[in-house]
Amino acid sequence: MDWAVFHVEPNFGDAWVRYTRAVKQRNAALRHEPAQAAAWDPEVARLGEVIGEARGRMLERLDPLWRQANTALGGLEVELHYSRGWAQDVTLAQALVDSRVRDQTKGMTHVGPHRADVLVRIGHRAAREVLSRGQQKLAAIAMTLAQVELLRQQTSMNPTLLLDDPAAELDETHLQRFIDQVGRLECQLVFTSLQARFDLFGRAERAFHVEQGNVTATAG
Repeated sequence: MDWAVFHVEPNFGDAWVRYTRAVKQRNAALRHEPAQAAAWDPEVARLGEVIGEARGRMLERLDPLWRQANTALGGLEVELHYSRGWAQDVTLAQALVDSRVRDQTKGMTHVGPHRADVLVRIGHRAAREVLSRGQQKLAAIAMTLAQVELLRQQTSMNPTLLLDDPAAELDETHLQRFIDQVGRLECQLVFTSLQARFDLFGRAERAFHVEQGNVTATAG
């Protein structure tokens, strides 16, 4: 997910690098000089808030595109929930204070955007507990398509899609819906297939056959 945030939030990359460095320094202090760990709290808290807000804004923009892609692919009623890595009702600075005893005991920082997660749910249950493997694949595909569309809208970028055996676990109906959605993006595709199905997304400009580590060009 962060690669999309990096492209639509200009300050994200720098904040993430500096935050990661600060957390490493705080963790080292927790293990070797616990009394010094609090000195890193202001930097961790400031940068962590920047990262959390950037991710939240990106997901707000992504959610409607993801819902549209899910509807087009198979009508799955799934929801995105963002867990930012610390409680919603406190600042990260306060969360670091509240977690200090546990952090010192374990020698690591337990709150912050490095603990964040994006949860995919159906109702109150995790989607992976409800959906079949094919449906899970459709939800993942919808996420990728939504991110590509968001990048196109926000940056005019048209990424290259790498698809690993796109026909696997999809019936013909859902595979065709997937193909139709990818076709709308008009982006470069590189895909693998266990079957010689070079025409899934139209005529291939180049095709290769891989067997026992040997790669040979074939007719597209």
